[in-house]
Amino acid sequence: PATSPAPAPDKPRERDTVALLPLMGRNFSCNDHEFSADDVVQDLRYELTAAGLMGTVYRYLGWNVNVSPDALWRPDGLRRSPVPELVYEHGRMLEVDGMLLVWYELAGIQTCRADFELYLYDIERETVHRASATDGAVVSAVRSLATRFAAERSLAGGVSN
Repeated sequence: PATSPAPAPDKPRERDTVALLPLMGRNFSCNDHEFSADDVVQDLRYELTAAGLMGTVYRYLGWNVNVSPDALWRPDGLRRSPVPELVYEHGRMLEVDGMLLVWYELAGIQTCRADFELYLYDIERETVHRASATDGAVVSAVRSLATRFAAERSLAGGVSN
């Protein structure tokens, strides 16, 4: 009897996909017209793409996991922190390789200062990279996280081949 051909190996994807969730945060007496979350999201998406990842804002993936993105956060003192189990679960439902969650706090009366906590989760490996940044440094913090994320995934992929 003839043997059936071996299944074709999975074709590797060119880039990993990272879902960028909407920014979550608080405003402590800041004139927030100086702060645009949409502008920050676009800058972060650009940095993910520049690092070789496909940075996709969650709404373009079709958030259909029956939970609001803010449900992925739990109170942690005055701030909030992500709930890793939910992040991994919803990342698998969205079929993405990573999820970037950002918490911000705005403060200031004369000028608005933004402080950021950034979390880049690797869904498959169940690891997280974390960084803190202020104002304009958030872009370089994401660049650093994305570069580390891509390098570790590339290294892990190279080891398994």
